[in-house]
Amino acid sequence: MDAQVKKRRTLEAIKRILLRESITQPLIVMFEDLHWIDEQTQEFLNLLADSLANAKILLLVNYRPEYSHQWGSKTYYTQLRLDPLGGDWAEEMLEALLGAGSAFALKRFIIEKAEGNPFFIEEIVQSLFEEGALARNGAVRAAKPLGALKMPPTVQGVLTSRIDRLPTAEKELLQTLAVIGREFPLSLVRAVSQMSSDNLDRAINNLQLAEFIYEQPAAGDLEYSFKHALTQQVAHESLLLERRKDLHEQVGTAIEKLYGDSIEQHLARLANHYRQSRNVNKAIEFLRRAAEQASERSAVAEAETLLRDAIGILLARPQSPQLNLQECELQIALGALLTSRGFSALEREQALRRAYELSQHIGDVGKSLSVLFHLGQSYIMAGRLPEARTLAEPAAKKLEGLADPILEACSLENLGECYWWSGDLHNGRPYFKRVLEICEITSASSLRRRAGLDLGILPAVFLAMTDLLLGWPDRALEFYGRAVKLAESSLHPYSRFLGLIMTGWIQQIRGDPSAVHEHLRVSQGFEEYGFYEMSGWASHFDGWCVFWSGDRTRGIAKMTEATEKLGAVNSLIMLPWRLILLGEMKAEVGETQAAGTCVEQALGTLNLSDERWFLPEVYRVAAKVALGESPGTPNLAEAHLRHALKLARDQSTKLWEIRATTSLARLLRDTDRRDEARAVLADIYNWFTEGFDIADLKDAKALLEELKD
Repeated sequence: MDAQVKKRRTLEAIKRILLRESITQPLIVMFEDLHWIDEQTQEFLNLLADSLANAKILLLVNYRPEYSHQWGSKTYYTQLRLDPLGGDWAEEMLEALLGAGSAFALKRFIIEKAEGNPFFIEEIVQSLFEEGALARNGAVRAAKPLGALKMPPTVQGVLTSRIDRLPTAEKELLQTLAVIGREFPLSLVRAVSQMSSDNLDRAINNLQLAEFIYEQPAAGDLEYSFKHALTQQVAHESLLLERRKDLHEQVGTAIEKLYGDSIEQHLARLANHYRQSRNVNKAIEFLRRAAEQASERSAVAEAETLLRDAIGILLARPQSPQLNLQECELQIALGALLTSRGFSALEREQALRRAYELSQHIGDVGKSLSVLFHLGQSYIMAGRLPEARTLAEPAAKKLEGLADPILEACSLENLGECYWWSGDLHNGRPYFKRVLEICEITSASSLRRRAGLDLGILPAVFLAMTDLLLGWPDRALEFYGRAVKLAESSLHPYSRFLGLIMTGWIQQIRGDPSAVHEHLRVSQGFEEYGFYEMSGWASHFDGWCVFWSGDRTRGIAKMTEATEKLGAVNSLIMLPWRLILLGEMKAEVGETQAAGTCVEQALGTLNLSDERWFLPEVYRVAAKVALGESPGTPNLAEAHLRHALKLARDQSTKLWEIRATTSLARLLRDTDRRDEARAVLADIYNWFTEGFDIADLKDAKALLEELKD
């Protein structure tokens, strides 16, 4: 396996393990030969090691002595030295290699040189035969005095000397094979090699006899692999850099010609070869295409590495308008990709800011609008709504004359969300309807490539939430069903999981823990992809479900964990909402002071972010806290509830209005004002013409029945 691919896959594996919410069965994780890992992978491996204290995970790693780490002080870390083969085992191995009855002195010589390393032992034996220092005539014997045998001190040295002794044609072929990769089909070797068919077959056969390469089973073509990764590495490094670059380009060209009909299956290999060649344009092309392919399967770390490699190649070249355009496109792609890490992830914002700077420099309105969509989404999810609006409003005005429906959908989505999150649901609704119309007639792959996800899911969710809050619960279910269908049918893992989690939010507002729990159940698996933000949202919904299903202590703990997890990825848009939910939970269990702190923090946060879609709920929960603090003096609680009603009426959010009115009616009942309680509750309840199965309306109806007595 190519080293870059190995690094990316290891990083993805570590992230999948890190994001497991709970591990019910013991898990064994193995990572081999850690000396090669890069800083990013090391960082995540350290996080994994730090998280093991109370986890049912056994982490097994092996590494060479030069690799260093900081795990030695951990009480749950144990180091086992893998000692070289002992004398008996080494002698037994040599018996198999040299035959029974070989000289004791010869075996001692090899064991001492190899220091018990099995691969080193094999290579020494091969080298001695090739030098003529060993001869086989029935039994193996030394053809030279042992004292005259010169042997490099390392296995790399032995391999180097063995490769250098090869005939020129075979040495050059072995180096070419090392450039192709650890494994290589014969058809590709023929396309790259300059040798005649007969000479090539003969050389490959000789390399097999010398145990540099092995033939391995394959369907439809002969395939070979290097005996050991170190053999490939030494052969590859024995090439002069310029010759190595030429060969990588030759291999890339051969792959394109040989697999032209199935090129999509070879993008990662082509990106790797051209990246190590002189052909910068091809390198950038295939790094970008391989990144798009990885992004389609939500392999975020792999796609990010590929895009950053392409950007690095560009930045090493002198600036020009063409290079600025290429970098702008790559930075936009990186920003779209990092949506999966978190809409408001800081590294995403950095890429987008650079892309916007470049788009302004080259004067490309389309590129600027594309960046503004992603940057606006980043600001929205970071709870920076005023800043998001300063981007969304001018962007919408620039759409005239562009005739680009995807850019129109992206720009209007941002504008609609700026209205929605700020509490102006009516003004947001027509923008969401237009976005959904565009998405329904546009291919999902085109939307994903430019928006970073199946964009239609977002307007469907916001339309469902809008109708629900405005008092049309049944009509909301139509958009809810469309959002669920879009999510379930998506071939893009991130979009699928995002849709299933966000539609769970709709069920949370409807007050249905069992439905939310079902959404969490069917969306299991997102942690395998490293979706940090989504993991936080899942914890949030899970905590809410657990609490209102009866396990109150665990529910509060999970909600607190979710708030911390989302804060860590800069996902702050729903922070005041989470604080209000947590405040109500704590008020329910009598933790009045802590509940009051949550309400104060929520108010402080939303005043900064301008997130007001649920503002009436803040004062309804504040009233519950006030009653807990001073049950005998309900004046403050009543004032909070009447303020909540005013806010709900100003927003036309009938759902919040009936929820606040039900709380007010209970307070009026408990303070001997039953007639007033019945009147105010009946007024709002009778407004509704649908949705009588949702929790709030059932609660209001039960209270009205009680107040009739």
